[in-house]
Amino acid sequence: MSRHRAPSKPPVGRILALVAGLVVVALAVVGAIRLLSGDEPPGTASDGGDPGGGDAASATAPAAGDCAEPEQLVVVTTAAMATPLEEAAAGAASDCLTVEVRARESAEVAQQLADAAGGADPSDADVWVPDSTLFVELLAADGVAVGAGDVVATSPVVLAGPAQLIGQAPEGAAWPDLIGSELPLKGTNPRQHAPSLLTLLSAQAAFEGDAAGGEALAATMVRLGQDLRPADELLEMATSGEQVVFPTSEQVVHTAGGSLGALVPEGGLGTLSYPVVTLPDGDASAEAVAALTGALLSPEGQEALAAAGFRPGEDGPPPGVAGVPEQVPALADQFTAAEVTAATESWARITQAQRMLAILDVSGSMREEVGDDTRIGIATGAAEEALGLMRSQSQVGLWEFSTDRGPDGQDHRQLVPVRSLDSVSEGRTHREALRDAVRSITAETVTGDTALYDTIIAAYRLMQDQYDPGYVNSVVLLTDGVNDNPEGGLSEEQLIAELEQLADPDRPVTLVLIGMGPSVDGGALQRIAESTGGRAYVAEDPADIGPVFIDAVMNRER
Repeated sequence: MSRHRAPSKPPVGRILALVAGLVVVALAVVGAIRLLSGDEPPGTASDGGDPGGGDAASATAPAAGDCAEPEQLVVVTTAAMATPLEEAAAGAASDCLTVEVRARESAEVAQQLADAAGGADPSDADVWVPDSTLFVELLAADGVAVGAGDVVATSPVVLAGPAQLIGQAPEGAAWPDLIGSELPLKGTNPRQHAPSLLTLLSAQAAFEGDAAGGEALAATMVRLGQDLRPADELLEMATSGEQVVFPTSEQVVHTAGGSLGALVPEGGLGTLSYPVVTLPDGDASAEAVAALTGALLSPEGQEALAAAGFRPGEDGPPPGVAGVPEQVPALADQFTAAEVTAATESWARITQAQRMLAILDVSGSMREEVGDDTRIGIATGAAEEALGLMRSQSQVGLWEFSTDRGPDGQDHRQLVPVRSLDSVSEGRTHREALRDAVRSITAETVTGDTALYDTIIAAYRLMQDQYDPGYVNSVVLLTDGVNDNPEGGLSEEQLIAELEQLADPDRPVTLVLIGMGPSVDGGALQRIAESTGGRAYVAEDPADIGPVFIDAVMNRER
């Protein structure tokens, strides 16, 4: 039986399991919270409304009171919740209290709170009503104290799209059905969108312990990451009839008025929960927060929220959206802050543009037959598939190596330089040039011995010399043998010593070594990779190298 081993880090499919690139973030820890905001500007994560910082409105219904001047309570919440919350909060307003509601997305608020804990300017709000209790848990895990109160509304997460398209989805679909289907999945950055984050976490849970399913999910994540869209843009596309399916909330589908359909995979996608959170730097009195909470939970307040498509309270009646069950598990309760952080970090790593030099072993042993193919045929097939999963902004180059391969007797030969995949030269894109170069490597072209160690040091030096801080910089090398250089060359000890001397924390280059076949010395690959903080993978059965190679290419780090 074949075995996959990743001595220094297991494949991504086992660490992570996400679904099609998806959900509004719920990350808000001083370290994890920064993942939430990523490099995207605030306001791209609205779930069907104007981005954060929008209009403010005051509820001023008079009531009995005796005060020198009214207290002003500033409440921030998501764009989708802002108007109904303003209406529901009217019952709290009096001669002694005014309530101002401002639209600001949860990731933006969480980032601001984390920054304030580190000494930045505090929030200008008193109360926060985020769209997930995960924000509170993540902040608390990082020592940012916020006072979480009652949940005033909920809304299950769904996959939405044009009603006719959703009607074609497999009945009673589970995650494996959806991953293997042809549904046109699109997503929003899960570091910026809570529904997408919960979708990611639920997919991860669904594929726990399923290596093959996890690998398929990782590939889906990468494809989603190539074309992320703001949530409001996906909503507009779907309501205009474009064939897209994306993560959102039941409330958004309800508001669309029948133009959208909803799909909830078996096990659910979790539920958005809207708690009343007292902010640490706000000026709100306990009485004012209690008055607001009471107004939101009053029959009139709950009616206002229900009219907007939210489920009132923690277990209110659903708005009757087809395809959404009455009872939906609140999956957020099943995940720890550490699990959420790990998932979002993996997402960021897998979908980030990279600068990579790929190197393929073309020594004579790569002609060996494996079933109806050869080792080199399997390797080039895996390389071509991985190439198709990379973001167009990535920079990729290709070498081949054996012995005496280069024009001046080098053991390696450059087939294609490191360039952006979307760059164009001589009428073709760099991605197409790479594909053609990979296809040019056949069983008829492989020859020579395996000058492995000299090739590794040459590649590492090149990528460090050309280091670009805007990318994940890496060397990914595949071989089917041990170091075998008739000219002598470096020993393992000499190679490790040189790599350790070259290693520079200001110019980190990830070294990823992949072995295929029973002749590989997995221990040597691991020792060499770990000397620079890299990773080694081994597929003892060459037929298994496809998913191992793709996983190694995609699961890289700075």
